[in-house]
Amino acid sequence: MGWSQLLKKDVIEISRLGVIGSHPTELPKYRGRAPIPWSIIKELRRSALTFFYIEEGIDNGDIFAQDFFSISSEDDATSLYVRITNLGKQMIIKNLKLLQNNNAKRIKQDQSKFIEYWPKRIPDDGLIDWSKPCKEIDILIKATTHPYPGAFTFYKNKKIIIWNAIFNETKISKPGKILDVTNDSVAIGTLNGEIIITNAETSTGNSIFSENIFTENDKSSRLDNY
Repeated sequence: MGWSQLLKKDVIEISRLGVIGSHPTELPKYRGRAPIPWSIIKELRRSALTFFYIEEGIDNGDIFAQDFFSISSEDDATSLYVRITNLGKQMIIKNLKLLQNNNAKRIKQDQSKFIEYWPKRIPDDGLIDWSKPCKEIDILIKATTHPYPGAFTFYKNKKIIIWNAIFNETKISKPGKILDVTNDSVAIGTLNGEIIITNAETSTGNSIFSENIFTENDKSSRLDNY
């Protein structure tokens, strides 16, 4: 289960063998909230899933297992979530006997190393600034797609949540301008190119393509927040 609050000492001490937590970063290097979105936003290419004994601090307990995984530029929150989940299953199977026999290692986290604390993210952090470079917008879309709330913008007084897109740096255009509309894609201008939306829906959960939110007549129009 996901747990975002710190446990107090009296709760931790209920368990005779200790409380185990998992954190999908290379502890102690990266601690804090929203580790999957932040890993994508910060363009990490290698990270780790860490099992550790929970203490009163933030992700600071002794480590007993840590396995590494790769992150590619094509990964999004969905693919990374699945990879980490599968890795976690393998790690549980591999380490369960050690826990049961009380033979699990306890490796102190080196507090002298560089430690970065990642802050909480909220749904509003997904608002797209179309004046940013298209690669930066693409990374935001990848970082906030399922199972997270999604990157979003507004058009015709509707919230448009973007789940998938590609970017193209070869075209120069004005940010927030609608460049092209097809039956299954919409191209939006950015600082240095375009974002081509391929999967998006309104706040009611309906596809923007089934609702015909964007039409050929909308070309050269601007999004509501631009």
